[in-house]
Amino acid sequence: MDGEGGRPEVRDRHLRDGQRLGNEGDGVDLPDLFHLHPLHLIFYRSDCPVDPSIQMGRPGSVYSYLLMSAGVFLLTDNQVLIKRIHTYEELKEVAVIRHELWPNDGEVALDHMKFISNHGGIILGAYRDDQMVGYAYGFPGYQPNKVYLILQNIGILPAYQHQKIGESLMQSVKEEAKNLGYNEIIWTYEPLESVNAYVYLHKMGAVSSEYLKNCYECDEDGLSVDRFLTRWDLNDSGQESSEIPDNYLDQSYKIDRNDLSKLNFAVLERYPYVLIPVPSNLKTIRSRTELHGWRTFTRSLFFQLFNQGWEVFNLIKNEDPDSSIHYYVARKRRKKIFM
Repeated sequence: MDGEGGRPEVRDRHLRDGQRLGNEGDGVDLPDLFHLHPLHLIFYRSDCPVDPSIQMGRPGSVYSYLLMSAGVFLLTDNQVLIKRIHTYEELKEVAVIRHELWPNDGEVALDHMKFISNHGGIILGAYRDDQMVGYAYGFPGYQPNKVYLILQNIGILPAYQHQKIGESLMQSVKEEAKNLGYNEIIWTYEPLESVNAYVYLHKMGAVSSEYLKNCYECDEDGLSVDRFLTRWDLNDSGQESSEIPDNYLDQSYKIDRNDLSKLNFAVLERYPYVLIPVPSNLKTIRSRTELHGWRTFTRSLFFQLFNQGWEVFNLIKNEDPDSSIHYYVARKRRKKIFM
């Protein structure tokens, strides 16, 4: 997903039959809404140009509403509507976007997706001007005494990336998952992709504590496709900020990528935080040798780090805009993992 902009704070309002929307005089009875096309269910006040996802439900601000009974999410900040996907026609639109983004992943089974959407799964579409421009797809996962949502895909058409649509989809998935009774969402992502890491960890408050080697087939450059397994605790309100103290640098051990052989993991136990370098922009790396070097470094380090009880919970951008390095921030694991 794209990773720009601030973290949207979803403060939904659950609407009951007959409850009115907005300020007195500009509301609509809820039953009237269902006679309208879902793409037209956008209410806003032009005299208050603020982020609706932050100001949601506050009088005098832009209005976005979560219509749980109708399965419709209304997001007006970027004029994108997000809603539940159920029909075959909608699922075909999802398949088109998925094929454009991942043409080598094979065809999607629409019957399978439709069944999942009606039995504990979540499929959301993001629309602009009546066109689906992105989607999110998740299905139930299970371990003994533990049920969670596995977020398989979030895809945004290239022309609509870097417009916070992916973040809006993630927040909508979170709210829908909570309403379905889930306590946790898990997904995987490329550890070297710091753009995604910044959104998932720094903005959303997710945590990575498992490194999956050879998660998929090697890519066209022969690079092993490794992934972080990432968890989002939907009940941990304190996790969302992923805050670290202002003087964290004084309390951190910064790992030198070029001198990993001398790393003594026992020394790390003296520090509350460990800083791990990562490329600031993976897409700018043109050298195959450099790319494989980064993979070898992060694979070895994170595999050992996670096995010794650490977790990655934040990503800090380098203050130097010309720097090619950002830093993951790791701490001792706070919760037991079940998988």
